[in-house]
Amino acid sequence: MPEDTCAAEMSGLRRIRIEERCGLCGNGDDAEYRLYETEPRGTRRKVKIIGKQCVSCNTEWLPKEYIKNIPPRSAGTSPYLYQRNPPTDPKINVVRHKIDRKSSSCNVVEGNHITWLNEHGIWNHGIVAKITRDYGLGVIHWIEKDGVGIEVTKTYLPSVEDENSVYFRFEYPEETEQTNDLNLVLARAYSRTGDQKDGSLEDEALPFATFCKTGYEILPHVKSVSGKHGNDFIIYHLMSSAELVINLQVM
Repeated sequence: MPEDTCAAEMSGLRRIRIEERCGLCGNGDDAEYRLYETEPRGTRRKVKIIGKQCVSCNTEWLPKEYIKNIPPRSAGTSPYLYQRNPPTDPKINVVRHKIDRKSSSCNVVEGNHITWLNEHGIWNHGIVAKITRDYGLGVIHWIEKDGVGIEVTKTYLPSVEDENSVYFRFEYPEETEQTNDLNLVLARAYSRTGDQKDGSLEDEALPFATFCKTGYEILPHVKSVSGKHGNDFIIYHLMSSAELVINLQVM
């Protein structure tokens, strides 16, 4: 029996080939999948598909290097994608830093989750996809669009060195960063570009950025309560009915 098969059986994970239908809900509609690509369409670089998400049941299917349940002995290249299960301990401690070019610890890089106040006084959230030479930020995020509601798109925000620009960067735990590397975070963000819905930035902005950083679908705010030392515990529900608790510490 191939090592990949043994690994899948030992871990209890479902697996599919990239061209196959969802192994959880059986969705066979190609239009109901988001492809995770290493480069956005239209670029000159070779595009590699590193996973996909079934829109019908919100299940992510990823290569084994992103699935920690698979035993190490299943090394080498595999044609399979594996189901990524919800976290067993759905608590994420996130620290929010003000972005300051004068402080290396608060610098910004591609793949960062950032937030800023838009012209309507609403905190928007997005994923940094590109940084220009003058430190302008190419960010993928929800925007308000006439006749539609809101849409995910990539826009360029003013430079972080602009005295009128104030941005904050979200620092996720090391384990979260390791299991959701730059390629995967950007692939998730680009896979959502063009999404439209009749919603509001207040409800969708943070869940979008958190999804790109963690891979877990979350619904709008359930409740927000004050924790010790003034920290906020923002509680969401995962599509799997589990809870994702974000302990937000402001620095």
